[in-house]
Amino acid sequence: MTTKKCNWKTDLQLAETFYTLAENNTLVATPIPDDAIDFQIVYRAEHDCRYTVSRTRGVYKGCKKIDDNTLAVFIPLSRYSLGRGPLLRELYMQVPNNDFEGKIRNICVPADTKHFLWDGPTDNDVVVATEIITATILKGNTGDSAYEDAVQHGYEGTEEQYALWPITQGDYAKEQAGIAKGAAAKATDAAEKANTAAGRVETAITNATTATAEAEKTTKESKTQTEKAKEATDLANKATGAASDATAEAKKATSATNLAATKPNQAATRAEKAVEELHDAEEVTQAAIKATEEALAATQTMQEMQPQITKAASLVPALLRVEYPGHITTRNPRTHRVNARLLPASALQNIIFQIEAGNSVFVRPDGEIIRRGIGTTRINVLPTANIPLYQVLDITVEQPRIRQTGAGKIRRTAAGKIRLT
Repeated sequence: MTTKKCNWKTDLQLAETFYTLAENNTLVATPIPDDAIDFQIVYRAEHDCRYTVSRTRGVYKGCKKIDDNTLAVFIPLSRYSLGRGPLLRELYMQVPNNDFEGKIRNICVPADTKHFLWDGPTDNDVVVATEIITATILKGNTGDSAYEDAVQHGYEGTEEQYALWPITQGDYAKEQAGIAKGAAAKATDAAEKANTAAGRVETAITNATTATAEAEKTTKESKTQTEKAKEATDLANKATGAASDATAEAKKATSATNLAATKPNQAATRAEKAVEELHDAEEVTQAAIKATEEALAATQTMQEMQPQITKAASLVPALLRVEYPGHITTRNPRTHRVNARLLPASALQNIIFQIEAGNSVFVRPDGEIIRRGIGTTRINVLPTANIPLYQVLDITVEQPRIRQTGAGKIRRTAAGKIRLT
């Protein structure tokens, strides 16, 4: 099948046909698994964003049955963005089998849909047929193990090789390379955000330094006003002295008036002038006292406001640090959280978790993650005191997977059971 190009924002409709692999390695159309077998088909592309369609207890979600062998799948890319790149698919089936815990065997079949999501227009065909290859073990007796059913149909490998078949076949290596590429892109984005946050911290420090310098400048100006008030007071004191001297002169003039009756008009004029000078001196003194009180009040106000200015600067956050799990499995009983912290430590720790897209999880105000279903949810972490510091998180809920050793073998517990993620 040739690769088909599809616009990454255009809703996509696929026709998925189920096949089995015959002994001569040819594909033979096979009926969709019985309603007793639940299945999910997970589609993903860039950055591991996912969209899931399923059938559970006979109820179809995101898809519908066209005929005995074919499903119509509807992927609303305009509302659930998967990014750009090759469109990959993972088929998960829950097959009744008495040999497994809970009498259910989980099977994962990864593959490439031969579709490529890009910025250009979608190719001419609107509905595109793809193929899902299901193992022939789905026809086996549910009382036998899956491995025994496969041997009865001609399988010659060991049981461990059979368990690893869905992992080692198909396009699994390409899929893992795509996951690694997405992780590298996320790491690069995180580094850029860290650099941006560091720049914002430096800007905040510069602003705080500027505010401190302005406060010091205002304090110096207040001191200058105080010194001027003191100078005015000194002048007032000198004026008071001059007034006292004038009063003495007035007294002398009065005495001279009494003694010199021949010059009454001159003495009276001098007395009136002395009284006017006395009144002027008193007005200057009152003005100086008022100026001194205002200067002292301004100085006290600045001193009282200094702690408030410093405290206000310390309440504004300069850096947001977020720790969260990128992937959560449906059967993991552990409580997961989004741990968000604002720096400096004195900053207001007011944070809002906003769901942007997806409905696989919900985040409570205290950061606890509540699982709702399989899929990916995009969350905005918003610090209300400094919105530009916000960060975007992607949290994926998925089915458990078989854990492997570094050599690619199945990892087991001390009791010999298979470990799951």
